[in-house]
Amino acid sequence: MGSTQTQDMNDLEISVPVLPYAAYALAPHMSNEALEHHCGIQHLAYVVNLNKLIKGTKYDRLSLNDIIKAEPAGDICSAAAQVWNHTFFRHCLTPKGGGTPGGALADAINLKWGSFDKFKLAFQTSAAYNFDSALTWLVKKADGSVDIINVAATATPLTTDDMALLCVDVWELDTYSDYRNLRPKFVEAFFKSMVNWDFAEKNFAVNMVHTVPALSCTTHELALKMSHETFEYHCGMRHLAYVINMNKLIKGTEYERLSLIEVLKNAPAGDIYNAAAQVSNHTLFWQCMKPNGSRVPGGALADAINLKWGSFDAFKHTFQMSAVDNNSSTWTWLIKKLDGTVYIANMGAADTPLIMADKALLCINVEEHVDYRNLNPKFIETFLNKLVNWDFVAKNYGSKLGGIEQSKQKSTAGKAT
Repeated sequence: MGSTQTQDMNDLEISVPVLPYAAYALAPHMSNEALEHHCGIQHLAYVVNLNKLIKGTKYDRLSLNDIIKAEPAGDICSAAAQVWNHTFFRHCLTPKGGGTPGGALADAINLKWGSFDKFKLAFQTSAAYNFDSALTWLVKKADGSVDIINVAATATPLTTDDMALLCVDVWELDTYSDYRNLRPKFVEAFFKSMVNWDFAEKNFAVNMVHTVPALSCTTHELALKMSHETFEYHCGMRHLAYVINMNKLIKGTEYERLSLIEVLKNAPAGDIYNAAAQVSNHTLFWQCMKPNGSRVPGGALADAINLKWGSFDAFKHTFQMSAVDNNSSTWTWLIKKLDGTVYIANMGAADTPLIMADKALLCINVEEHVDYRNLNPKFIETFLNKLVNWDFVAKNYGSKLGGIEQSKQKSTAGKAT
């Protein structure tokens, strides 16, 4: 069964809810006449019909969501779906709307269609030629990916495994005084000036088992050192792809409700462990960077580096050479042993030191960087001199958690240096 929606979509009373904005607030993109017809007269007709159908039945005291879930077919379900869909649609509209989504939803859209513009074209095309049904939806699949579907007026994503994120009603709006039969023009206006991306983003965030964590900086703050293109690809699309893959693999298993680290600790070597390692490594990597990163660590971490390599410059040279020569794996790590000493190790993309007795302090991913093409030495030098978040690394070193203990070692570090 589909998940319950956020905001006013939970446990709706079977009535026409109050609009979250004035009836004239969407003008000139949707006139007062059109809004009053769709969200007033038409919506009320569906509510009156539903209340007639459920009177004296077992559904009389159920919420709208529960009626739809309990009665997946027939007149009552169809009437309830029409009410639910109309209520949901009004939340998809907002004065001064439009623009583009942000955060994890934007990443999911880019992963599916390659760009927001390509998504918008696909949605507009689907809606414009939606002659056999009434609503076009952006939905989140159970694995966290997104898709566009067309659904009849008497059906709803609530009875499926999909999570409704956004919809547009194209059945009646092409007859309104605003757009007549120019359906593509209405859908274009919907995206340009009325769509409520905040509502869609909040819906997307519901019931994700694992997600891409929020970044500590924007995609533009690392500019010149790492481009917006690389940042969006690596931290957005690539990272999300690993999250979606892991959610697919753990669905219905004993790992579904475990934390990321608990999955790593308990999953045997194989696909689930490898997927969790990729997610955790990418998450740590982005915490290891910040705009205007400091050049030299301090405190106990600096002492440990000097003890091991003699100087910070010598450590940088060793780390850089290890990363440059890291041809058979993907990640180069600075790791703290239980005795407080530190070392450098290379590991593959599907392995991680995060569940070793030793503690991961710092890592760099040495592939996939659009800015530097195959010039890994240049990227690694920029990373060490301009990007490293030494405050974060120093806090890792000073943590009383000496790493995450495990009953059996899954990771075998590459040659330590």
